[in-house]
Amino acid sequence: MLIQLRSKGASLAIRIIFGLLLLLLIPSFVFWGASNRTPDFQKEVEVATVGDVEISAAQLRQSVDRETKRMQLQSGGPLDPQLLRQLGIVDRALQQLVELATFSIYGGKLGMARPDDAVTADMARIAVQTNPLFQGAGGTFDPNRYESFLREAGFSQEGYAKQLRQILVAAPIAVAIRTGAQAPQTLTDVIYAYRNEQRVAQSLLVPDSSITDVPTPDDAAIAQFHKDHAASYQAPEYRAVTIVRLRPEDRVAGIKISDDQVKAEYDARKSEFDVPAQRKIAQAVIADEAAAKDLVAKVRAGTPFADAVKAAINADPLDLGDFAKVEDLQNALTSVVEEVAGAKQLADSIFAAKEGDVTDPVKGPLGWVVFGVVTATPAHVQALGDVHDKLAHDLALRQAVSELIEVGNQLQDELGGGTKLADAAAKFNLPVEKVEAVDKTGKAPDGTDVAAVKGDAQSLSIAFDTTEGEDSPLTDAADGGFVILHVDGIRPAATRPLEEVRDKVIADWQAIERQKGVGIKAQKIAERIQGGEAIDKVAAELNVTVQTSQPFKRDSSDISANISQALATKLFAGKVGDAASDRSISNDGEVVAVLKEIKPADMTADKDAIADVRNKLGQAISGDIYDQFSAVLQEKIGVSKDQAAIDSLYQ
Repeated sequence: MLIQLRSKGASLAIRIIFGLLLLLLIPSFVFWGASNRTPDFQKEVEVATVGDVEISAAQLRQSVDRETKRMQLQSGGPLDPQLLRQLGIVDRALQQLVELATFSIYGGKLGMARPDDAVTADMARIAVQTNPLFQGAGGTFDPNRYESFLREAGFSQEGYAKQLRQILVAAPIAVAIRTGAQAPQTLTDVIYAYRNEQRVAQSLLVPDSSITDVPTPDDAAIAQFHKDHAASYQAPEYRAVTIVRLRPEDRVAGIKISDDQVKAEYDARKSEFDVPAQRKIAQAVIADEAAAKDLVAKVRAGTPFADAVKAAINADPLDLGDFAKVEDLQNALTSVVEEVAGAKQLADSIFAAKEGDVTDPVKGPLGWVVFGVVTATPAHVQALGDVHDKLAHDLALRQAVSELIEVGNQLQDELGGGTKLADAAAKFNLPVEKVEAVDKTGKAPDGTDVAAVKGDAQSLSIAFDTTEGEDSPLTDAADGGFVILHVDGIRPAATRPLEEVRDKVIADWQAIERQKGVGIKAQKIAERIQGGEAIDKVAAELNVTVQTSQPFKRDSSDISANISQALATKLFAGKVGDAASDRSISNDGEVVAVLKEIKPADMTADKDAIADVRNKLGQAISGDIYDQFSAVLQEKIGVSKDQAAIDSLYQ
């Protein structure tokens, strides 16, 4: 409770207020989509009764439909009726309707108003007529807009007015309860102080590796450990599959493309072969201006840029990359030249330079920068001869894809006639790959990658979506071809036999025994420190380092001192000088820590945070009051629910 206050901000008090806004000001359920199956709260089966107020199946459906549409917009997918029940949407929607009816009845009993009073009806009429959403261009009530809203929301005028009158009666009561409770400042201060107290500790690590006398378990212990920890030795489901891939690339070699075809393709795609000018740029940063100028002089005298830089700073130039546009180079130079104009001028000069040229030194934030043009490729058009083979391959690949469509159709005809996949593939000279066993991740039982499906998530997905003994559908593949497979067999997930995992079982048994041993060792060390021995002395004996933590809170940890949240909790239960131990954050040993300092919360440091605690605490208190008040009202007024009717709507 003190660490994390329950959020009651969404209690029904607030929901009713929001409901009032929903119906009076922002009838957004028009956009959420109310049910079209029942356009009115007409007389039909009741799902609940509150006093003498009946809640119909239509009301429940509309309420659920609005919430469902909202969630569908968030999730991007449909929600089936059973999922609605599992998510609690149906129960929540019904409870809101029950509580709305409860408070409207209670308002009548208080003599405030009743939903069917003339005064309430007048209030509802005024609310509708003054709602901006129902007003025309002149600012007056537009019946057509109102009727359109009701039609899209699935309401009749009577049904809408009925629920509006209930809210007008219930809302003032809900608001009164919601705003009537405040958190005492004393309680707020206690909670804030509890949450924000900090502690400082010193710690040392007793590693698991320090326990070296763990024996080898006997056969009985091995067998029992394997049985007790069977979940750790589960083998996944494996499938044996026959895979046939219709790959365009496999057919390319047998397809002849003429030079005329290549020339026509080149002409059609000529714009692709315009190669812009390219500059490969490198830079060197020299601390001294004179040394930078000397480097430039040597390069201009004939020394290669890389050699001159190596001689000057004993390092290679920094490669800035290849640039096809002055603008791209300009952006890269902004770290050296902050002014846009200066960066543009420098980029222009570099692009105008020849291969092997260097710039004059430029003052940068870290020293004097010299830029070298490593390569300078002028703009040009790739000739037909340069791209002939690529174009021929592209054309052959395109033709192969077209041919495979027909082959795929013929293959499916063969399979439809009862031919086995491997035999049908052989008839069309298609390669067949056999996989004896593969899991969903593409691994064989020995943990190695299965070559036939390595990197092929599509085939793995198809394999595990296909029924044993069946062929999968012929499926489009990413390379423009197709893939189809047959599931030859399924080996269900099961515990691996002991003989298969014996070495791992022994290692796991020893690891646990080692952890037990280090836990006992750490406990004895903690007792020594608790008894007054200095942690530094103990650490020296163990040849380990003492770490001092940063201040940490009770619900946090400190990586620097290897203090987990569990250990922090133990340290918060003690006083200065107390010692405790727990597993390390990295789970490689036991950490022993001694509490060195308690730092109380600063109650003057963050007034806004204290105010936030008080606000949230007030919400939690008012939420509790509201829930209790609502429960008592429902008990006194009487609520009955027809679970069978509810189940019939959502099953």
